[in-house]
Amino acid sequence: MKRFWSIILGVLLATTLYSCQEDPEAATPEIQLGQTEVTIASDGSAVSIAYQIVNPIEGEKISVSESADWLAVNTSKPRAIEFLAAVNESTEERKAEVTVGYKGAQSLTITVTQSCFDLPLKIEIKDISATEILFSVFTTEPDLTWLPMITSKAYFDGIESDEALFIEDMEYINYLAEINDLTVEQYLESVLAVGSIEDIFFDNLTPSTDYVLYAYGITPSGKRTSAIITAPFTTDESWNGDITFNFEVEEEDHVLYYKIFPSHTGVPYYYGITTEETLNMWKAEYGDNLKDAIQQGDIEYYIEMFREYEFIEERSEYYAMYNEIGNIRDGYQKCKASTKYIFYAAKWNEECEIVGEISTFEYTSEPVEPSDNQISLSVSNVTQSTADVHVTTTNNDPYVVINVESSAIAGMNDQEVFNYIYNAYDSYLPEFTFSGDKTRTFSRMNPNTEYTFVAFGYDAKTMTTPNVTKATFKTESSHDPQDCVFNFEVSNIDTETAWVNVTPSDNGLHYYWAAFLKDVDAQGVKDYVNMIIEEWYEGDVAAFSSWVLAQGPASEEIWGMIPDTEYRIAAVVMDYNSGEFLADVQFSKVFRTEAITYANIGVKVDFGPYYDIQELVDAGHSEYKGLLRDGDAILPARIQLTGEHAAYYYNVYGRDLTDVETYPDHIFQESLQEDGSTYPETNFAIAYDYPLTMVAMAIDRNGNYSHIFRKTFTITAEGASPIDEFLASLNVAPQKSSAIEWTNFNADRQLTEIAASRKEAEKCHLNDPEVEAKAAKAMASIEQERRENLRKNIESRRQSRNFKMIAR
Repeated sequence: MKRFWSIILGVLLATTLYSCQEDPEAATPEIQLGQTEVTIASDGSAVSIAYQIVNPIEGEKISVSESADWLAVNTSKPRAIEFLAAVNESTEERKAEVTVGYKGAQSLTITVTQSCFDLPLKIEIKDISATEILFSVFTTEPDLTWLPMITSKAYFDGIESDEALFIEDMEYINYLAEINDLTVEQYLESVLAVGSIEDIFFDNLTPSTDYVLYAYGITPSGKRTSAIITAPFTTDESWNGDITFNFEVEEEDHVLYYKIFPSHTGVPYYYGITTEETLNMWKAEYGDNLKDAIQQGDIEYYIEMFREYEFIEERSEYYAMYNEIGNIRDGYQKCKASTKYIFYAAKWNEECEIVGEISTFEYTSEPVEPSDNQISLSVSNVTQSTADVHVTTTNNDPYVVINVESSAIAGMNDQEVFNYIYNAYDSYLPEFTFSGDKTRTFSRMNPNTEYTFVAFGYDAKTMTTPNVTKATFKTESSHDPQDCVFNFEVSNIDTETAWVNVTPSDNGLHYYWAAFLKDVDAQGVKDYVNMIIEEWYEGDVAAFSSWVLAQGPASEEIWGMIPDTEYRIAAVVMDYNSGEFLADVQFSKVFRTEAITYANIGVKVDFGPYYDIQELVDAGHSEYKGLLRDGDAILPARIQLTGEHAAYYYNVYGRDLTDVETYPDHIFQESLQEDGSTYPETNFAIAYDYPLTMVAMAIDRNGNYSHIFRKTFTITAEGASPIDEFLASLNVAPQKSSAIEWTNFNADRQLTEIAASRKEAEKCHLNDPEVEAKAAKAMASIEQERRENLRKNIESRRQSRNFKMIAR
């Protein structure tokens, strides 16, 4: 009985033990990883880790799920998980959690970390004012070339990635290279920084504005070599109180290099430099009060002079020309040796009135070394109006040689002669300063007149030799003006240009010459000359004679002619003082300009909706504030081309220029190539209620021009489209193939620049004298606009492309 129970107990135990053992076919799978943390380089290199499955299930595979769109996981390789990451262009590392699963097994987590882009650059902001930022950039690679940039934060925030920003920058750099007539590589070589540089500054910033300063490595060939590092900042508010100034002056080779630092930037101020002698003259005339002396002797004097010469019409124009709001660095002033100079600066207002206390700084320039140069003169080849002077020297010290009528210096000692020449020709003396032996022909002298060549050592506006060397001669007499014969030579004739040589038989006579249409007769020539005197020079014969009349042989390229048209050169002797005609008009043989071969290219510019700039500014987009000085609205435009082309240009000009007879195609070619946009899309800043003309052309690979596209239009404030439409269009970062340029409306791009300058236009006449007389009035009417807008040109360039600037 006991044995029986033992057997039963053994069976039960055996059964129990068997049931507690694991069944190999029902074992639980397990994931085993070689590592649970992975690091990937910033360049996105692939990284793999090993894994195995304990107790695998037939037909099952591992699964993965990642939490970042920059990371991809590949499980196709046996017993390996591969991690692939996009390039990390940011300045911070990034992490992702990857979950690895397997049927029946406990899931595991892998932490994937990608390093940040290598940072060989570091920006350190040192100082911020209302208009400037001072900063340093440090590099870990001494030979690294890099570029600092600045733009408004609003613009920066609209760029989706580093690469998109870089593409925008390169489009802007291409634009800057083109307007400077450089290749991109040449331009980059001129602006790139190398290694660590301290105390870099950007100026002309707007007060109380958010900006982003950024930098990145870039090669001269335009390849980016680092991540883009950024440093956001906000400029200070404008200061409302008075300001003081600090001055720094250094002298090198008798040139004063100066810096002016206002106590608060962003405050409008005026500065000037004068000698103590001149300042004392102002005080003698206007009183001892320094503010009155500078206000009257400097500011009011020049405002009146600029008005007289028609450089300005309003005081506000002078303010715009000379107003400063930031630090001035590395200005220069050519100085006179051993002379006390007074630097001064003060806050002023838009009426050009000094409203703050004047800060001054005195500096006495260095003395000049005396010269022991022995100068000898000899005169030869004397004609009615010319003479050659040969100068022999004993060293290479600088000297002046100039001719004056002997009567002007009769009875003067050497110091008095120098003083006379210095006071009469001060600003022109650099043109008559030489060194070493020299032979030079002097012209434009009066016939039958005694002249004296005068020579003396000259440096730093000071006579450096102990005496003046003189050589006296008399010009030959002229003959009867009726006996003067002109020889004409016309060469290098093109579609609108030709080279002309005019040689009179009498070099002492003054004469007028120009190209005229073949059918203009002698009376037409005289009528045209009288029109020039009355209309262009307001009856001032002296000014006309000084600028226009020739004497002796004349050589010049004439331009602005009509293609495939017959012309003659005309010349007539005139009295220099009275403007009377002293002889008959003489003509050259007829010559014909070449015909234009037009390119087979269709050109059209599409433009339509425009947007009010003030509305943009009022809506918080202060980065557009600078455009208000150049226009009222932003007009997006896009050029459309058909046919093979090598280049294209388009621009907005003031006035209605659609009359082909008055404004033929060829007169736009040079202006468009100089100022026209070369981008497929361009945003123009233009004015309301002003007749405008969109003008465009293209050039084929043989250098032939297309016909000019022109379309006139006028915009009004009422017709502006909602600004939301414009802002929405900016959210798409433009690619290289659809670059957008920012440009500004300039009323000066009109007849004056399109046809010819005052002096050159009268050399070649596009129509008959009556038509030209009307054109002259039109040119005069836009001259004031031209002058005003010329002053804005540099600032307009600075404001272009969303106020982005490059350090130089």
